[in-house]
Amino acid sequence: MNLIKSIPQVSSPTYSGKRGHNPTAVSLFAGAGGCSLGFQQAGFEVLLATDVDSDAVASYRHNFPGTQCEVADVRDLGPEICAATQAVP
Repeated sequence: MNLIKSIPQVSSPTYSGKRGHNPTAVSLFAGAGGCSLGFQQAGFEVLLATDVDSDAVASYRHNFPGTQCEVADVRDLGPEICAATQAVP
Protein backbone atom coordinates (compact mmCIF):
# COMPACT_ATOMS: atom_id res chain seq x y z
CA MET A 1 0.00 0.00 0.00
CA ASN A 2 1.58 3.26 -1.10
CA LEU A 3 0.29 6.19 0.95
CA ILE A 4 3.22 8.48 0.33
CA LYS A 5 2.32 11.36 -1.94
CA SER A 6 4.60 14.26 -1.25
CA ILE A 7 6.03 14.05 2.23
CA PRO A 8 8.63 16.77 2.61
CA GLN A 9 12.15 15.43 2.96
CA VAL A 10 14.06 16.59 6.02
CA SER A 11 17.79 16.82 6.49
CA SER A 12 17.80 14.93 9.78
CA PRO A 13 15.22 13.00 11.82
CA THR A 14 16.76 14.36 15.00
CA TYR A 15 16.69 17.86 16.40
CA SER A 16 19.74 19.83 15.36
CA GLY A 17 19.03 22.84 17.55
CA LYS A 18 19.15 25.08 14.48
CA ARG A 19 16.23 27.19 13.44
CA GLY A 20 14.25 25.52 10.65
CA HIS A 21 15.41 22.03 11.60
CA ASN A 22 12.62 20.84 13.87
CA PRO A 23 12.29 17.25 15.03
CA THR A 24 9.74 15.29 13.01
CA ALA A 25 6.89 12.92 13.81
CA VAL A 26 4.39 10.60 12.16
CA SER A 27 0.96 10.52 13.81
CA LEU A 28 -0.68 7.08 13.84
CA PHE A 29 -4.27 6.74 15.11
CA ALA A 30 -4.45 10.50 14.42
CA GLY A 31 -8.14 11.10 15.06
CA ALA A 32 -8.92 14.79 14.74
CA GLY A 33 -5.32 15.72 15.55
CA GLY A 34 -4.98 16.19 19.30
CA CYS A 35 -1.60 14.48 19.41
CA SER A 36 -0.43 16.42 16.36
CA LEU A 37 -1.38 19.65 18.11
CA GLY A 38 0.79 18.60 21.04
CA PHE A 39 3.63 17.72 18.66
CA GLN A 40 3.37 21.16 17.05
CA GLN A 41 3.29 22.93 20.39
CA ALA A 42 6.44 21.00 21.36
CA GLY A 43 8.19 22.16 18.18
CA PHE A 44 7.81 19.02 16.04
CA GLU A 45 6.85 18.94 12.38
CA VAL A 46 4.25 16.24 11.67
CA LEU A 47 5.07 14.76 8.26
CA LEU A 48 2.21 12.26 7.92
CA ALA A 49 -0.90 11.25 9.82
CA THR A 50 -3.10 8.17 9.45
CA ASP A 51 -6.35 6.89 10.88
CA VAL A 52 -8.61 4.00 9.92
CA ASP A 53 -11.76 6.16 10.24
CA SER A 54 -12.57 8.35 7.22
CA ASP A 55 -14.54 10.85 9.32
CA ALA A 56 -11.54 11.28 11.62
CA VAL A 57 -9.30 11.84 8.60
CA ALA A 58 -11.72 14.47 7.27
CA SER A 59 -11.58 16.26 10.63
CA TYR A 60 -7.79 16.00 10.73
CA ARG A 61 -7.47 17.43 7.22
CA HIS A 62 -9.70 20.33 8.25
CA ASN A 63 -7.65 20.99 11.40
CA PHE A 64 -4.22 20.49 9.76
CA PRO A 65 -4.56 21.30 6.05
CA GLY A 66 -0.77 21.44 5.61
CA THR A 67 -0.18 17.86 6.76
CA GLN A 68 -0.81 14.79 4.61
CA CYS A 69 -3.38 12.55 6.31
CA GLU A 70 -4.58 9.27 4.83
CA VAL A 71 -7.20 6.66 5.69
CA ALA A 72 -5.12 3.59 6.52
CA ASP A 73 -4.95 0.67 8.90
CA VAL A 74 -1.57 0.69 10.66
CA ARG A 75 -1.35 -3.07 10.08
CA ASP A 76 -1.09 -2.31 6.36
CA LEU A 77 1.68 0.26 6.63
CA GLY A 78 5.11 -0.84 5.54
CA PRO A 79 8.69 0.33 5.79
CA GLU A 80 8.09 2.97 3.12
CA ILE A 81 6.69 5.18 5.88
CA CYS A 82 10.05 5.15 7.68
CA ALA A 83 11.96 5.59 4.44
CA ALA A 84 9.83 8.50 3.25
CA THR A 85 10.10 10.34 6.54
CA GLN A 86 13.72 9.32 7.19
CA ALA A 87 12.67 7.80 10.50
CA VAL A 88 14.39 4.92 12.20
CA PRO A 89 12.18 1.78 12.05
